[in-house]
Amino acid sequence: MPPKGRRSGISNWYNCEACGVVLSQKDAQQHNNGVCPPNETEWDYAFIKDHVLFSYLEHSEVNDIPGVKTQERQFFIYLSQSAMQLCRFEIGEQVILALNNTDSVIRTVWPTSERSLTSVTTSPMVSGNNKKVLKEGCRIKVQKLPDKPLPASFIHLTTSAEIGLDSVDHLITTTKQLYTGKVLKRGLELNVSFYGMAVDLIVKDIVPIKCATDNSLENQLEKLNINKYYLTNQYFIMVDASKWTITLKVKHNEKKVNIKNISLSDIGGYKELTQELVRTISTVLKKTSNSHYFSSSLGILLYGPNGVGKTFISEALANEMNVPVVRINSGELFSKFYGETELRLRNLFTEAKDKSPSIILLDNIDTLCPKRGGTEQERRVISYLLTLLDSLKDYRVVVLATTSQINLIDTSLRRPGRLDCETELPIPSVNDRFDILKVLLAKWTVEDAEIMQVASITHGYVAADLQCLITQAVMWAVSLNKTGVDSSDLSWALGRTKPSAMREVMVQVPNVKWTDIGGMDDLKLKLQQTIEWPLRHPEAFIRLGISPPRGVLMYGPPGCSKTMIAKALATESKLNFLSIKGSELFSKWVGESEKAVQSLFKKARAVAPSIVFLDELDALGGERSGPSEGSNVQERVLAQLLTEMDGVEPLGNVNIVAATNRPDRIDKALLRPGRLDRMVYVPLPDLATRICILQLQLVKMPVARDIVIDDLALKTEGYSGAEVVAVCH
Repeated sequence: MPPKGRRSGISNWYNCEACGVVLSQKDAQQHNNGVCPPNETEWDYAFIKDHVLFSYLEHSEVNDIPGVKTQERQFFIYLSQSAMQLCRFEIGEQVILALNNTDSVIRTVWPTSERSLTSVTTSPMVSGNNKKVLKEGCRIKVQKLPDKPLPASFIHLTTSAEIGLDSVDHLITTTKQLYTGKVLKRGLELNVSFYGMAVDLIVKDIVPIKCATDNSLENQLEKLNINKYYLTNQYFIMVDASKWTITLKVKHNEKKVNIKNISLSDIGGYKELTQELVRTISTVLKKTSNSHYFSSSLGILLYGPNGVGKTFISEALANEMNVPVVRINSGELFSKFYGETELRLRNLFTEAKDKSPSIILLDNIDTLCPKRGGTEQERRVISYLLTLLDSLKDYRVVVLATTSQINLIDTSLRRPGRLDCETELPIPSVNDRFDILKVLLAKWTVEDAEIMQVASITHGYVAADLQCLITQAVMWAVSLNKTGVDSSDLSWALGRTKPSAMREVMVQVPNVKWTDIGGMDDLKLKLQQTIEWPLRHPEAFIRLGISPPRGVLMYGPPGCSKTMIAKALATESKLNFLSIKGSELFSKWVGESEKAVQSLFKKARAVAPSIVFLDELDALGGERSGPSEGSNVQERVLAQLLTEMDGVEPLGNVNIVAATNRPDRIDKALLRPGRLDRMVYVPLPDLATRICILQLQLVKMPVARDIVIDDLALKTEGYSGAEVVAVCH
């Protein structure tokens, strides 16, 4: 039996002189009859040794602490006053609660007289993983921090909780408010109540504030401590100046993206383009005897308008090659944590190298590598991506990138050796649209003639627009309880689906037809020859070796239905119609007017064949005179208009229709061949035209029997069309 000990100076405590432990008087007999010193991993009673308390954890509500909110109670543990004195704990000091050699948490110690001498009490509101660690009745060691914690400059947290990106900043604010002033370490788990949801956060990294410290040998020796209970992890205290970041961690079972097994047979149109890409990619990925004559890697950039099918085609090409595919989504790659974006890029490229031959799919590369001059992070990412692309030259890896804004990509990416093969996916032609519609309508029995009819009038539609068109038709057919889709459903959907490129400038054209305009047969014929014939009979123009007219100017007195004729032209031709008045293009901001003209024609080219109707052209293309302050803006707009109509970049299948009642004020450069090369005079209506106008108006109105249309037509000699209509009203 060990020698009998003596009572400690603090009442109710027993100090064993043999092993140096301090324990409660009620446990003295058990200690003297048992093992001395007690087991420090599995003890049967509470004791204090080397100022470390070995005890059991209890859950209980303790009296409120003044100035402490309810949510902050989870950060406190409660000890008896005498136990705190023996362990040399100060009131409000942050101490370590160690369960074993690995699990530990930091808590603030506070005295209480409601429990026993050796009790370690915590609030039962402990949440998250700490609830599993800090179980009631578990063995617990309470000890001081090994050294004064350093103030933290930067704290990086990760979480697997389902938090939206728009809520991350709010979560950071909540976490910072809760943990400022607390001591943390790397690997520690934090628990935050966020909108009623318990969120677990892991401390990934902590960077201390760089401050001037005395690193003399004497001070370093003073900091040495050989207490075996001290943990080796470095501890840091959170201050107001600490910066917090949170990374949303994707769970392992969610990393695999469920992508449909797309093949080249699922692609409608672009046959020659896809065959050329397959041939090029196969040459790089398949090792041949001539492989040493060219670089092992290849960079391909697919560019084109939104919705044209760039991502779909790149997925189909990757599946066709039957090699490992590494997908990089530019929008999900960026991180607030310094250097983590580059680390993710490096890991993905390393994976592609390890799995060589392989393909890297880089979607929306313009968001990852915009032109330099942006933020510091963007510049770092661009430089690092260039380095990674250059490192692929010894590996059989194909980089397949896509973008809808090729001019926004950093030019250093587009040089040979990186993304050296640029392939444009244009807006699908009539034949391409036919192939796309056949693929989309493969489940339904629709005749090829009906599909071709839809393809011939869906000018400017991209693959996504055609998909939307079929979806609308199917939904309409389902609402009518049909078992399939027919031409009537497609016709209904056509009236509600427009090209995506036209949505910003879409004009609601009234349903005006040629039959609604009385007379003017010669004018109608000239417009049909200019606009419709080149589209319906292109082989005739090629056979004759002539180019179709580029534009038509309608001029004449006010009220002679020039604008109404343009409306009828838009309805009858079924072309994409862009209408704008000359005065609408002017802006008080320098350069905005020219930019508006450029944007208008850019959209017209994108949805060609199309019609651009310029009403009140005299306000836009007035004749240039001597230098004057007021005409500068108009002259710049006119110069931009002349360049767009007949400049370096061709108009393509874009037809210009203009109207004015002051042709004498229009600049002569607009009226030359190649621009507005057809001038059509819209005269006052003659007798036959006035009779047609009166018949069209009076057929909708109840009139007396004694009204004779011919007499009215004779009496309205010299009236314009608008005035004849006004007479009827």
